Amino acid sequence: MHIPKTLNMAERSMTHPMAKVIVFAIVVAMLGPSCRLYCEEKNNATKSAAEEIRKGDVLYNQGRLWDSLTHYKEALLIEPGADLYYKVGMIYKNQNMALGEEFFLQAIRLNEEYAPAYKALGEMYLAWGDAGLASEAFCNAQQLFAKGGNLAEAALCKNCEESITHFIAGMNLQNNRNPQQALYHYGLAAEATSFKSPQVLYRMGTAFSECGRFVEAIKEYEKALSLMPEDRDTRYNLALAYKMREDYKKARDLLKEVILVDPQWPYAHKELGRCYMYEAQVYKVKESPEAEAELYEAGVLFLKERNISEADACLEEIKHLCGKSSASYKKLSRKINETVLCRREARTI
Repeated sequence: MHIPKTLNMAERSMTHPMAKVIVFAIVVAMLGPSCRLYCEEKNNATKSAAEEIRKGDVLYNQGRLWDSLTHYKEALLIEPGADLYYKVGMIYKNQNMALGEEFFLQAIRLNEEYAPAYKALGEMYLAWGDAGLASEAFCNAQQLFAKGGNLAEAALCKNCEESITHFIAGMNLQNNRNPQQALYHYGLAAEATSFKSPQVLYRMGTAFSECGRFVEAIKEYEKALSLMPEDRDTRYNLALAYKMREDYKKARDLLKEVILVDPQWPYAHKELGRCYMYEAQVYKVKESPEAEAELYEAGVLFLKERNISEADACLEEIKHLCGKSSASYKKLSRKINETVLCRREARTI
């Protein structure tokens, strides 16, 4: 089987710091004083790793992805495996694609016939718009799923490979502000995959949103989410579509789920604050402490990313909501000024 050069470079898969830690742990374990002790330690380690995986799975199924990540990483340090690398990669895939790719490559390095990692890489490369890498990854996944007897997944990967041309054409049109034409190509890609490609469905949702067709966008986002429930961006955009429909309660619930997946993502806090604010306006409520708290949290998180313009936008929202005399406005304003001052001082050094 042909494995793409990008997917089997040993030096590439060793770039992640955790890989070096794990390799060191394996070497230390293998240098134990006796075979008997080594076997006992290995059995204990296996039990410990299994317990960490179990804890991680429980949290993952609850939607607490970042909490589950702690346990998966602990298990990786104890007993590395392709399944574990894949689980971690699926969590990172939506928040940090480069890191997600690294963990999928590690899974393949441990097991060159681990089909799910190839499929995940294909989906990721497709989202990046890299047709060549996506095609190679899906091709490998198809062959490996077929070899393992999973003909349904093999057929899906083959269809995904065949849909790439339409998908890339749709992306290019959408990037050139032509969402209506993009929908035509996404529709062809969706037909090719029998509506089983979450990337295609997600893209259709974004194109419908750009056309102002939010009911149709919601349907596509929900279908994509049923196939990829851990995806942060799909859930977030689904929330925005509901917000545009003025269904603020549904939007709030979805944004809270996004924050559960990624508590440090400022955009989710910002939009949640806006939902609370708009709801307060609808019901003619003068104060909304929930909106104030979320907008302040978003502003602080934006500052951590050095995104001063977005932090300023949150400050303006707080001023509109509570006025300049509010504690949140004063605290966030001070933090922004401190950040700007630090930047200026850094430039003068």
